[in-house]
Amino acid sequence: MAELSPTMEDYLKEVYLTVCDKGGVKPGDLSIRLNVSASSVTGALHLLADEGLIEYVPYGSISLTDAGTRLARELYYRHSMVTRFLVDVLGVEIETARESACRLEHTISPDILRRFVEYMHFLQHQEGNPMACVSAFKAYYMKKVNAPGERL
Repeated sequence: MAELSPTMEDYLKEVYLTVCDKGGVKPGDLSIRLNVSASSVTGALHLLADEGLIEYVPYGSISLTDAGTRLARELYYRHSMVTRFLVDVLGVEIETARESACRLEHTISPDILRRFVEYMHFLQHQEGNPMACVSAFKAYYMKKVNAPGERL
């Protein structure tokens, strides 16, 4: 299997999420959810089918192959963990975090992602107030952002 572009990864992840949410997915569903043209969806679906990640018959429902399910779950996990790190650890607003995670999930190395996850686990298992460090960082950051003449 060739390496997928970030756009193809987004299509695959959206197929997975729609199947999980609705039990099935049609090309029109993807067009609406991704805010793209029907022809863009068709091209992407053919490529994903050629890679053996989905089963697709024009005008029919789309299903994930075992390989497609595994990859889509991995992509969703990466997106979720990056989003959680940005929100829970850095205090980024949820919508901003989701948008940034969409870009970061395609490039973050497995080692860095693993460190993000382990750091979140570390914080959760600290004695006393496990989120004191996170709260202190958020206060420090807001003070720096709001200080006259400060640049980050």
